[in-house]
Amino acid sequence: QIPSVIQDSLAQMGAFVGADRVYVFDYNADNKTFSNTHEWFNNGVKPEINNFQNIPLERFLYLYNKLEQNEIISIYNVDKLSNSDGLKQILVTQNIQSIVLIPLFDNNSLFGFVGFDYIKNKHQSSNEEIQLLNILTQQDPWKVAKDFK
Repeated sequence: QIPSVIQDSLAQMGAFVGADRVYVFDYNADNKTFSNTHEWFNNGVKPEINNFQNIPLERFLYLYNKLEQNEIISIYNVDKLSNSDGLKQILVTQNIQSIVLIPLFDNNSLFGFVGFDYIKNKHQSSNEEIQLLNILTQQDPWKVAKDFK
């Protein structure tokens, strides 16, 4: 039942902020990998969940370092990112124009993140919108999401 609640929550948050894709990534600290465990996507947007399984930490090192410090990542214009860390290439390949990533913690340990992709248009997230998304993602069922892959 929890996975369907997560899917419904992703769809509701995506609709609320006008995102084209919303997803949950799990961080496996033992294997140092990230995996996309849940995904909702809007009409005309292709799923990416199968392309992001057991991704080595090194590929997401920039993201990991920010998220591990409990930083929310909000990028309005992906095209303006530098190519140095490989993040831009990952996002451009998926036609992502703007993105918001919110870390998920359990007992002060990063266990993943929730992402919001804007593909059809760029999106400037307001401080209020980011604060609301942060509050929503820190509530159940996210804390138990890691148990339902």
